[in-house]
Amino acid sequence: MRGDARQFEDKFTPEDDGHKFALDLVRQIVGMNEGNTLDTNIVNGEKTDFASVRQATGETF
Repeated sequence: MRGDARQFEDKFTPEDDGHKFALDLVRQIVGMNEGNTLDTNIVNGEKTDFASVRQATGETF
């Protein structure tokens, strides 16, 4: 995961399907914990258990 510009770049530019901010990644992980995936064709996705995200941030999304 990167959030800083590469040595030859003036600013950080995320990949087309990447996250510009760390908070966006945290929200994706929280969504995965709830069974949501980036693939909209998946219905009733399996929930993950990335407990450290909530523990580390203290946030509820």
